[in-house]
Amino acid sequence: MERRFFFNQVSIKNDYDYGFSMVFNDKQAYDTCNNHPDHVAFVEHRWKKEVARFLEIDFISH
Repeated sequence: MERRFFFNQVSIKNDYDYGFSMVFNDKQAYDTCNNHPDHVAFVEHRWKKEVARFLEIDFISH
């Protein structure tokens, strides 16, 4: 992961409270992070239990 950012959402047009963004150098770096055992364990044991809803958006730079 090249960079990551954490945000408090303040717009009245959006009902989410928080946001975060991760920047990867390339698809291989993304796949490595996404499939890493620590990430998989976090998703299974924390994210799925503690996060009621989320919006995931994957972008590719042009």
